[in-house]
Amino acid sequence: MERRTYGLEAELIDVADKRAISAYQLIEKLLATLRPALERYGDWDEINSLTHDTLARGNGATRQRAAYARRDHLEDVVDLLIAETAQGT
Repeated sequence: MERRTYGLEAELIDVADKRAISAYQLIEKLLATLRPALERYGDWDEINSLTHDTLARGNGATRQRAAYARRDHLEDVVDLLIAETAQGT
C-alpha cells in the first residue's frame, strides 16, 4: 500500500521553479523572500523562531496523525489535544 503524505511531509509546487519540492524547502524559500519586510517591521526574529519551532515539532495535524498511528486509537489523539491545551501549545 502506498503511503500518503500530507501537510509538512508532502511535496508542494514551487510555482517559481515549476517543480515539486518538500514543504520544508518551500517554507524556507518563502521565509527568505519575506525576510526583508519582516526585518523592516521588527518581526523577523519572532516569525523565524515560530516557523522553525513548528517545522521541528510538526504542526497540529502532524502530531495528531502521529498520536493516532501509534495504536490506531482516537483516544490517543484526544489525550494529545488535552495535554497540549493544558500546556498552552
